[in-house]
Amino acid sequence: MKSDIAFVHAPSIYDFRRRPLKEGPISDVIPSTPLFEMYPVGFVSMLNHALEEGFTGRICNLAVLMLSDNAFDVEHYIKGVDADLFGIDLHWLPHVHGAFNVARLIKKIHPDRKIVFGGFSSSYFAEEILAANEAVDYVLAGDLLEKQMNLLIDAVQKGSNLETVPNLVYRRNDKIVRNPPLKDPDPTAAEFINFKILVKNSLKYHDIRGHLPYYSWITNPAGMTLVQHGCQLNCRFLRGIKFCLQEPVLLHVPNPTG
Repeated sequence: MKSDIAFVHAPSIYDFRRRPLKEGPISDVIPSTPLFEMYPVGFVSMLNHALEEGFTGRICNLAVLMLSDNAFDVEHYIKGVDADLFGIDLHWLPHVHGAFNVARLIKKIHPDRKIVFGGFSSSYFAEEILAANEAVDYVLAGDLLEKQMNLLIDAVQKGSNLETVPNLVYRRNDKIVRNPPLKDPDPTAAEFINFKILVKNSLKYHDIRGHLPYYSWITNPAGMTLVQHGCQLNCRFLRGIKFCLQEPVLLHVPNPTG
């Protein structure tokens, strides 16, 4: 069944079924497995917002599908996913191998379709990703991208100017261009976490496992309730976001010349 957007989540290591892997301490993630098969909650929010705007979309959790069946044929599955735009999350760096291999596979099977990356790591390394990976057409950089994603879907389908899509990083005349971010006084207004859509979409696309948030979700279901966006604390893990915004960070960098 045709859809406007397909959100695709890859395992951390694409060919994990053929490799003797050793789990490290970073792999101890609950409730997902060391394959990091739990897709970001932004998939649910962006899917809901796209449907609200009249688009069609689905989630394809390749990691869960591959974990569920050793004989699962990834190429055959992707051939059956007909979408104008494929969105792949590269949020945490452990997903580098899986995300890029899946992107290349999608481009091989659907060479005329567009692929967009998103997530923390994608945002930070957007230019490097586009410079080194021909399979990736765009990167949507930043957070709270529901509105921007809908604008991108519309632009891809109409073949219109990409300059109208905020936060988008893309190639233009052999150069990598980064559009300004969206100036939105209420960016969280588009956030909409409705897990019911996963059930509806599972039936619509006859793909229950492909919509599961993680491998054990049926026996150990858990969802997320967002009460705020961001953090009120000042942890170094998030570079002291409470007191130090991104713009003035460079003011604190010592002068390397002395």
